[in-house]
Amino acid sequence: MTPEELKSRLPLRAVAAIVGISLPPDGRKFHSPFRPDNTPSCSVNGDFFTDWSTGEHLNSIGFFAAAKKISSAEAFRELTVVAGGAVGKPLQPPASAQTSKPPPALTATNELLEAAGESRSLSLEAFEAARVWFKTLRFVSLFGHNCWVLFDAEGIGWEARRVDGKKFEAFGMLGERKSHSKGRGLKSWPIGINPPGFTKAQLDKHNPRVLLVEGGPDYIAACQLVLELPRLVLPCAMLGKCSDISPLALPLFRGRDVTIAGHPDARPRVEAWGRQIKSAGARSVHAVLLGLGLDLNDHLREHPLRQEALRQHLKLK
Repeated sequence: MTPEELKSRLPLRAVAAIVGISLPPDGRKFHSPFRPDNTPSCSVNGDFFTDWSTGEHLNSIGFFAAAKKISSAEAFRELTVVAGGAVGKPLQPPASAQTSKPPPALTATNELLEAAGESRSLSLEAFEAARVWFKTLRFVSLFGHNCWVLFDAEGIGWEARRVDGKKFEAFGMLGERKSHSKGRGLKSWPIGINPPGFTKAQLDKHNPRVLLVEGGPDYIAACQLVLELPRLVLPCAMLGKCSDISPLALPLFRGRDVTIAGHPDARPRVEAWGRQIKSAGARSVHAVLLGLGLDLNDHLREHPLRQEALRQHLKLK
């Protein structure tokens, strides 16, 4: 794909949506999204962004490079994948990512499953769906504790939480925390979007709806919601409060119906994810803020009998 073909497929406003930047109508001055700007000094004219204070004149590739703080060559490579230029080739993690496989698995005993389910007030079947069906979860020993770990087929990283639901103690230079993770790029990668339990051919055949949530516990809650549904629903989770989904993950949303179930305080993130996913070619995007101060795990914890109503609300049926 040439740069001209790429710019035709991904014009400036589509790229701005991918990186979560809202652009005003052509000709209207606005503050720079890339630097401190007390007086609005930027404008858009067609497919070009201009910063009149610095003299920068950026097309969609240059705009992406400025937003991501990468070179134009790196921007071109990442956007080529978003635009479909790597169809048929193996998906590769971002060049900046430190791929990291999770620790060796422990045997998934009933004791481990029951402890994990009790700590999150979720069913054992939800953890088993993640472990056996989607193959995105395993039990491991970490810092002397039994933990459950979420990971993805790309080996981009993993996140561990204690099976008993307690926090990890301070260790060395690391303070007390509820989870430990490893792998640069993990926070912007939707864990589970490319699950080891399914081949690309299977996913293309079933064309599953995607349920995107925020956080590891909500991922397990999403696994509980998709049990016994007549159609395949693929749960995935952003593990950090990042409003920028990795451009290399966006092609995996193309052609899918996507539901985003966001935390009550996550409106900007949910809106940014929705713009990115829609610009990447999703067939539909249905964004829901759960409200009442509850995330998805809390909803199932406090209202266990309302699972069917929640499925309908999230358009999973």
